[in-house]
Amino acid sequence: MTGDEIRKTRFREALRGYHPRDVDRFLEEIAQALDNGTSATALFADVTFRDKLRGYRREDVDQLLDRIRRAV
Repeated sequence: MTGDEIRKTRFREALRGYHPRDVDRFLEEIAQALDNGTSATALFADVTFRDKLRGYRREDVDQLLDRIRRAV
């Protein structure tokens, strides 16, 4: 998985979901780590996302994060 692939990912909205700003910032950190050739594994240690009305669908975000974890 590449940083560009992560940046191109779009999520569906849910009535209650993850706060988009939190998710976008975290994914950008991972994308930058991949672009720089550094390990992104440590970034997953303390990741949490706030809840938000009309946020990113949790299942979609969780699936992407699982794919990234398996790839790095």
